[in-house]
Amino acid sequence: MAGTINENDMYTLLSQVFKPEVANTLLQQLKGDTKPAPVVDRVMPGDLITADLMNRVLLAVADLQKRVAALETSSVTAKKMKITGLLPAGLRRVGDTLHIVGEGLNAPGGTNVMIDSVQVAVSYGISADTELIVKIPNLTVGSGRSVTVFVSNLNGTDTMDFDLLPGVPTLPEGQLFVSLLAGPAGKLMAGSSYVFEYQVRAIVNLAESYTLEASTDAGWKTEIVTAAGQVIAAPKLELPSAPAPDGAIVKVLIRVTIPLLIGISTGTMLRLTVKAVRNPDLAGTSSGEELIIGATAPTPEPVTVGFEEIAATDPANQVLPTVLDGVVKISAGAGKYRVALNAKGCQQSVPYTRVIVPITDARWTASFRRTSSMLSESFTPLEATMETFYVFISAENGAPETELVVRIAADGDASDKGHINQKIAAS
Repeated sequence: MAGTINENDMYTLLSQVFKPEVANTLLQQLKGDTKPAPVVDRVMPGDLITADLMNRVLLAVADLQKRVAALETSSVTAKKMKITGLLPAGLRRVGDTLHIVGEGLNAPGGTNVMIDSVQVAVSYGISADTELIVKIPNLTVGSGRSVTVFVSNLNGTDTMDFDLLPGVPTLPEGQLFVSLLAGPAGKLMAGSSYVFEYQVRAIVNLAESYTLEASTDAGWKTEIVTAAGQVIAAPKLELPSAPAPDGAIVKVLIRVTIPLLIGISTGTMLRLTVKAVRNPDLAGTSSGEELIIGATAPTPEPVTVGFEEIAATDPANQVLPTVLDGVVKISAGAGKYRVALNAKGCQQSVPYTRVIVPITDARWTASFRRTSSMLSESFTPLEATMETFYVFISAENGAPETELVVRIAADGDASDKGHINQKIAAS
């Protein structure tokens, strides 16, 4: 009677000849399983190599070839990033729009552009892959120099150099000097009108329109008039661009009417303020001419003293100062602020002395030194040009609006002089 072999015995016999994986596959086929046997990862000597096994191996190889071909095609078609040109051609200036032309300029994750190590915002042209649009940043280039544009993304990096010139100014910049040129003869009397002639000197980079404002501290009537005495309703100056040292010079006439019933020795300050229309920071105010009833009118001074700027000495801890309507405003209780003044008209190699007139209100301090009190200092101009100097001011809480008065005079000639009465306030 024939014996029977159970499944375990059959697997034991098969595994003595074949690898376990192959033995298991043959056992499944003997049992009638239709589930495909897996492709083995190794063939041992004596293993049964079936047509089914080889067909599956060939299919796997064909699939692998397709995958490799796809990868090779992808590698060939991937674009390497390259800059081929910069547009527009010709001169390029700070602030201009620059078009970067090339290949592979767009990539996943975006594209970074730097000009001389300064990161710039990027927009894309009609074809993002071939055109980037950037604005040239405010670089310091002097009269002009070569700079480098650097582009990077996942497609690679590339650079290109180009010559860059300084930007074309769009706002007028420079200095305005306003000084008394001539005053009326005789004494000033209440109820009368007088004409004062001023000179405005503009050293500026662009042609510009300037507004004119005449005023007195006491509110006396002031008008800008023509040589014929006609009132100019909205007085303006139109001045061309004018380089140093001469600049553009124009004369302005102010008519002052002194009210009736003003007592003898009553006085006020007359000022003319000139301000650029497009750049209010470009302004100039006369030194302040004192009009006193019963006294002779002020006369021109050879030295013109003007205001330049006000700056914080500790910007990180001080409220920044401002200038509004000719009044310098600082923060009370915040320490010293630096006022820059200039003197024009001093003679070369002649010794002068400048003096700060003490401010009567004790809540104000003014000095030529930041760390000490100095109300007078001597200087000798080495050149007959404008001389810049500094006054340090501070105010305590509650300090009223007042004037910073600085006078300059030659040591051997009291008539060779100048002064400024600069309004200051604290808040």
